[in-house]
Amino acid sequence: MTQVAPDLVGAPAATPAGGDWFFVPGADPSGGSSPPVGPQEDAGSEDPEHKGDSRISPTVIVLSLVLLLVIGGIVYVGFVKKDNAPTRVTSPPTSVASRVAIDTALAASINLRLSDLPAGWGTSTGAGQVARPPVAPAGAMVRANQLLASCVGVDYPAVAGLFGGSVVPGQTASVASPKFQSGSDPNLQMYSVTSVMGTAAAAQALAVPFANPDFVNCYAGYQTALVTAAVPGATATVQAVTLAAPTGVKTYGYLTQVSIPNQPSQVIGQAFMIGGRIESRLEPTTDGPTVPSGAFTPAYDAMSGRIASALGR
Repeated sequence: MTQVAPDLVGAPAATPAGGDWFFVPGADPSGGSSPPVGPQEDAGSEDPEHKGDSRISPTVIVLSLVLLLVIGGIVYVGFVKKDNAPTRVTSPPTSVASRVAIDTALAASINLRLSDLPAGWGTSTGAGQVARPPVAPAGAMVRANQLLASCVGVDYPAVAGLFGGSVVPGQTASVASPKFQSGSDPNLQMYSVTSVMGTAAAAQALAVPFANPDFVNCYAGYQTALVTAAVPGATATVQAVTLAAPTGVKTYGYLTQVSIPNQPSQVIGQAFMIGGRIESRLEPTTDGPTVPSGAFTPAYDAMSGRIASALGR
């Protein structure tokens, strides 16, 4: 378990009145006029007072300022058009839709594959198979989630996402594998669910419930509440299983044995794996007495290895 970037070029401020982009030395900002210049004398009777007089008339100054402002406006408009040209965006950011597609593909690539299992396994048809574990009513599921959240000291959404089939907090994608079954024992089945988080920190936060020293007892109460609500008289016991993990991957393993009146016992294994932005659950189920290591071990090794290889994604 991505956004469209805002416009990179803001609207430029309007040019201040008076043409602050251009400064003309000697211009009279008040607009006052120069003293009048009399008619030009004959060259032979040149007035010594006016000899070499080179003052510029106010009209020339005003026209010069106007011309400069016009040139400045043309430069300004050309700059704005160039800055706002679409070619400025050379590498558009990843959109939300494409990010979801990328993370969905990542989740699917981690999940259990038929090639991870021994020869003779195939895709389960599901026909005539009993639910493992038995499915509790929705209201009972909510109460069990609340019980477990309180027991391990985490928020309800985290418990509902990890154990109750809801959306995991912070996920960007979630994918379930097909359910596979053994060719020699149709009651031996296995599947996985993988979620990709938006950040590695969000994925690491999902390890908090498992770190609680009383987690096994809390989880046993949770499983008992579910199977009792599904089948009156059913009970559940939970034991922790140590799993070797590659560097950078945290793993937590549990075996739940469900006893149902007048039915064979059920054994449900759960291997939770967390690494980088990825959280996966590999779940084998069987009539017992335990989950065969010959089927579980290669599947677990393959999935945990793929997570370790994707830590930077």
